[in-house]
Amino acid sequence: MAIISLNGNTNYSPMRNLAKNLAFALLDRRRSRGMHLMMDLRYWLRTSPKEGVVLDVGANEGHYAAEFRRYLQRRVYAFEPVRSTFEKLEAHSGRDRGIAPFQLAMGSAPGTAEIAVNPQTSLVSSLRPNAKWHSDGIRETVQVSTVDSFCNEHGFGRVAVLKIDVEGYESEVLSGARGVLGRGIVDFLVLETAFLQSQDHHRVTIDMLVSHLTPLGYEPWGVYDCELAQGDRGGINFMNVVFGRRRQE
Repeated sequence: MAIISLNGNTNYSPMRNLAKNLAFALLDRRRSRGMHLMMDLRYWLRTSPKEGVVLDVGANEGHYAAEFRRYLQRRVYAFEPVRSTFEKLEAHSGRDRGIAPFQLAMGSAPGTAEIAVNPQTSLVSSLRPNAKWHSDGIRETVQVSTVDSFCNEHGFGRVAVLKIDVEGYESEVLSGARGVLGRGIVDFLVLETAFLQSQDHHRVTIDMLVSHLTPLGYEPWGVYDCELAQGDRGGINFMNVVFGRRRQE
């Protein structure tokens, strides 16, 4: 059993770990929706055409790409523009031929742009000129494409999931995806968002996403991975939101 100390730390015994693993296995089989992003996507996509691909925009080192492969078993196209981070993505995805890495940013139009990498961590970078670390960030010129252009070039007839995590550049990526979204060939979108605009300007708000996606026929289906705000104000700092095609009444 677990031994709980007075300061709240817990030491798990092997039996407790086994029980925890069994609980997650049962959860996976019984489909308790609303608790696990990947399992919910798998459930919602159960009747979607199998040729639908996953586009991971802002793939970083490939954590989400690996999870998409594990749970959805669909081909993943992972986009990461920063050279040093892309090299890690390429190394991590090299063992899975179902993940295709591309050193590309996605935006509203093809071309090149200057990206700022947070000097505190190479895991965070943004094309937004007003990101809080932009003035002292590590600058790099990157190649930019659009979701529409990439889908047209590769002849995708169905996109099962479009995941976008680009530190405040989501509006531009969505503008470059209006063609595929307007045609309704994207089943679901996964976006990182915030309730309120913070001073660092590197996260879009939920109302901005709704204003972009509602006219194209998409609505929120689920909220996941909420992170609480620090300090006295409380509330939710950011979260992942799944948007799907608007359900008929």
